[in-house]
Amino acid sequence: MAKGGGAALAVALVLCLGVLPKAAHAAETVVALTFDDNRTSQLQVLPLLERHGLHATFNIITGRVGASGYMSWDDLAAVAAAGHEIAGHTVSHPDLTAISLEEARREICEGREALVAHGHSPETFCYPFSRTSPEVQALVAECGYAAAQVAAGLGCATCPAAESLPPLNPFRIRGLSSSQITETLADLQAQVIRAEEAGGGLVVFKFHQICTGDCGTYTTHPDTLDAFFGWLAVRAGQGTVVKTLASALREAGEEPPPPATQERPIVWGDFWRYHDDGTDPGSGWNVAAYDDRGWAEGRGELGYGELDEATTLQRTDPSQTSVYFRKRIVLDQVPDRAFLEVIYDDGLAVWVNGSLIFARNVDRGLEHRFYASASTDNAFERAEIPPGAFVAGENQIAVVVKQVGRTSPDLSFDLQLEMAFPSSPPDPALFVRAPNGGEQFLAGEAIDVAWDASVPVAFVDIDFSADGGASWTPIATRLVNRSPYRWTLPEITTEAALVRVRDAEGVAREDVSDAPFAIAPPPSGITEQIPFGSTWRYHDDGSDPGAGWAGLAYDDGAWPLGAAELGYGDGDEATVLQQPKRTALSVYFRRTFLVGERITAADLQVLFDDGIAVYVNGTLVFSRNITRFEHNRSASASAENEVAAASIALDPYPFVSGENVIAVMVKQVGKSSPDLSFDLDLQLTTAP
Repeated sequence: MAKGGGAALAVALVLCLGVLPKAAHAAETVVALTFDDNRTSQLQVLPLLERHGLHATFNIITGRVGASGYMSWDDLAAVAAAGHEIAGHTVSHPDLTAISLEEARREICEGREALVAHGHSPETFCYPFSRTSPEVQALVAECGYAAAQVAAGLGCATCPAAESLPPLNPFRIRGLSSSQITETLADLQAQVIRAEEAGGGLVVFKFHQICTGDCGTYTTHPDTLDAFFGWLAVRAGQGTVVKTLASALREAGEEPPPPATQERPIVWGDFWRYHDDGTDPGSGWNVAAYDDRGWAEGRGELGYGELDEATTLQRTDPSQTSVYFRKRIVLDQVPDRAFLEVIYDDGLAVWVNGSLIFARNVDRGLEHRFYASASTDNAFERAEIPPGAFVAGENQIAVVVKQVGRTSPDLSFDLQLEMAFPSSPPDPALFVRAPNGGEQFLAGEAIDVAWDASVPVAFVDIDFSADGGASWTPIATRLVNRSPYRWTLPEITTEAALVRVRDAEGVAREDVSDAPFAIAPPPSGITEQIPFGSTWRYHDDGSDPGAGWAGLAYDDGAWPLGAAELGYGDGDEATVLQQPKRTALSVYFRRTFLVGERITAADLQVLFDDGIAVYVNGTLVFSRNITRFEHNRSASASAENEVAAASIALDPYPFVSGENVIAVMVKQVGKSSPDLSFDLDLQLTTAP
């Protein structure tokens, strides 16, 4: 439904937990005790938990296992053997929103893989510094986790007393802030009592250092924990229980998931335009016609003074009365219902298309000169708002956040918008990327079937149709959801071929090639052909891919896939590559193919701009405009979409029987070069 503002992350728990979300209800108060960073001081809590019959969740930074002050793998084995949950916390504890998505994927996935390699089955994840975004949440699901937690959203005076069970967003489970040295037993108990009095739900506690002295801000005394554990153990009779986070989520799932039409056109951590210099933005700032192109842009949470902001705003002296935010979204239709979730400090007012739909602590007035009428600290509220405020098409969301006074030290803002639309077919959760229509292949050719999943999917079935979808033949069944899958095309001729990828668990999730692709018989004597327009793996981020990148043994599974022509700057590319601020001198491409009989001729055509080097199984077979082949060296001359043809020398023989790889490096002539192009055609001929 929503085409702008932020991608909606499906609210569903993955199959490894076996959880199906249901309407929020709380038959009990569930306490989850979590311990971050695998410090050796946390080993003190094991006998305390055992004494009181409780189990906890330990969030592990795998890169620190065995380091001084951190648990060893043997320690973690003992923790797991005692019935506690081992959960993920990345490899090195970075802010996942401050690094590239590829690096974030490595941190999340490799952290989980390390735990699995040591015999653990991590189901939940903890975000370092509680920093996350919709893109990071999607990576957590992709890496195999079922849920993830933040230490935010509970505990403040206006925040909910507990997270719902099951959570509204299992990949951003709200929790209490990390326990600090100043907290007492009564403070810990008060959080549980508050949740009980509010009707129950999930309360996630987070602890770090366990010390009898002062080990820093995030220190908890073991005697305090012992008393707290004992107090919790006897409250089971009144409906308060302690569970690991994974157990709490698994046991919460009973009813069907919410409608697939539920969407979030604005999500936590989205980008907003903002005006923070303390001046009045002028009349009409909250309507669509206002020109906000001069405003800055940043990702939520926005603010200052809390040290947890994704975008730090300026604080004027004295503190500005008002800071302004604007965001446009596009809707296909008017929603049936709409819900607002917002974090703010101190006062707030929200407009949709110029209509005021929500306000807090602005009793003095909404004009620029007025301060907020009351103070609050990172308040959280959820409210249903009138759906009639929205229109089909472009909608303008405008927000003012007000400070309570001239010396107010901090300001916070973030917002999430949820909508339920009239019943319509659900968006696909699986997306076929290749072959996706229009490709020309040869019978017997080995190609990659590639797909994406927007929600966690454990296993997939892949099917093939030669008649435009009238009938289907299995390619692979119950395949682990890891794209791509290498498939050898059948020995048939068709111009109506399609590929289908389905959820193997029987859930109604599938996608089919957008248009037919063709399979033709190979010409006499030709065993393999890579035509122009084929799909290639590519590496375009400007970094050196490392030694052996042109060889058959090199692992290019993390490289993206794209159809040729690949490049940027000319406007005719099928796949547009990224262009860094300073042009990358070298971009890399790889594609595998099969060879059966001995090759008698190999004819190559390449389109390139500016320099090119072509390798077969690590052997250089063709180059143009390159004298230095190192990663950081430029092309020796410029070329504008040049097409060159050559025959590959067969002595020494570069091919092997079975799978081969053709690897290509395209070089720019300089760091200011504005465009890059690549495509390739390879024809191999055997003896008649």
